[in-house]
Amino acid sequence: MKIQRYSSLDIFLLAIELNNVLTGKAIRQIVAKGSDIYLALDDRILRYHILTGSPYLVLADKLPSGRNWLSPIKGGLIEKVNQVALDRLIMFEIVTFTKLGKRKNFHLYFEFYKNGNILLTDNSDKVMSSMRRNFKSGQNYMISKPDGFSVAGFERNQPLAPENLDSVKSLNVFQYSKIIESNPADIAEFILESKSNPKPHIIKNKDNQVIGFASYGPPFIDGFIGEESDDLLEMMSEYVKSRIAAKTIRRPNFKKRLQKARKKLDAIENELSQAKEFVVMRRYGETILANLKSIKKGQTECLLADHLPGQNNMIKISLDPSISPEKNASVYFDKARKREKGLPIIEKRMDKQLAEINRLELLEKESAGDEDDLAVKDRGSRQARKRPPFKHYQLDDGWQVYLGKSAASNDELTFSFAKKDDLWFHAWQAFGSHLILRPPQKGAVPDKQIILKAASLAAYFSKAKNSSKVPVIYTEVRYLRKVRKVLGKAIYTNEKGLMVKPQSPKEILID
Repeated sequence: MKIQRYSSLDIFLLAIELNNVLTGKAIRQIVAKGSDIYLALDDRILRYHILTGSPYLVLADKLPSGRNWLSPIKGGLIEKVNQVALDRLIMFEIVTFTKLGKRKNFHLYFEFYKNGNILLTDNSDKVMSSMRRNFKSGQNYMISKPDGFSVAGFERNQPLAPENLDSVKSLNVFQYSKIIESNPADIAEFILESKSNPKPHIIKNKDNQVIGFASYGPPFIDGFIGEESDDLLEMMSEYVKSRIAAKTIRRPNFKKRLQKARKKLDAIENELSQAKEFVVMRRYGETILANLKSIKKGQTECLLADHLPGQNNMIKISLDPSISPEKNASVYFDKARKREKGLPIIEKRMDKQLAEINRLELLEKESAGDEDDLAVKDRGSRQARKRPPFKHYQLDDGWQVYLGKSAASNDELTFSFAKKDDLWFHAWQAFGSHLILRPPQKGAVPDKQIILKAASLAAYFSKAKNSSKVPVIYTEVRYLRKVRKVLGKAIYTNEKGLMVKPQSPKEILID
């Protein structure tokens, strides 16, 4: 679901709440870490966080290490917090005192529109520091009142005109409220009630997933559940925390990655096509040299007989009129030399890109398949957390078999879970699961039947499962090396190989 931004009503209510709880509090420290700003106060830590381009003010558990910022107001007291110009803008009025007791006033602005910003100004609103570079020191901070109807500025006895009602609906100020379906008088009363008696709620869907927030109370639209929060700041913090968690576990968009990879492949193919023309470039140069008497400086092109013996073709060649025929031939020889030299490099890039596309196609197929076999799972679900990361079977005499479910699972199985003396199996030159064969005790040696069963499983859980015979390699895990930045790919040595018939777990009677 699309991320929910603050409305002017949310900021109106948040400013009132902050004024009630922060007035008289001292600013102990301000830390900048990445795009986040942390304000350590007497009894809490505030975090100004940009989430997917939307700014929020939430509570933080601890103060991180980072760059100290806004030193002029360190130790200052917050005298007042208020909304500015009925917009999504909050100002902290801050006062500091010198050792001699001289008073200095500052304004600390928090912008909650567009991509957000924090600015420190003096008492006359001249910018002293800005989180973003679009403001320079000494520049006046201009505050303009937004045009049109403002829910935050709506007062009793003020008529709610039809165009204002449309504005309320289009801005989604009450996007989860059933009251929006009511008549203008009821909506006006609801706005006033929300301003005077806010009831912050976290909004969840029927699957108990946090999807939004509301500064007002019920009734909510069918299909949405509201859980009341103690205050607005806590509500915003819970919403942002849930969105950060959802963003962290979001599934990769393999379709988009494939589109980019194929576009890159097209570009490489174009380069390869040009590189292969080195033979033509050389032929042009040789043909020019063989017909120097027929070419004059200043020509833009020439039609010449092919210089090769037995060829009666005429070749049309473009020329640079500013240079001599000899130099034109030299230019074509240079092009031929560079393209011939670059050809093997481009071919290697082509092979690498084709392998990357094959990998992404496999991951996309896994992502679209059975939920149990997805590489990326919803870790917020208890069921997903309990689901084993690998397939597991037991062979004769206590030998254990573990199989990866995806590229990510293969990577974890081979390079995190497996032990050095475990055996690693994989179908040769085919996409498929990594298989780990673990001994019942240290030093145990598998017999031929155990090896064959493990290899048959590795063949079955591969792209070659429908072949009558599949080549499978195996080696000890100690002889594997991970390929950097390529998920689930291993470089192996000391391997052995055998041809086996792919067999499912049921076919080889695994418990």
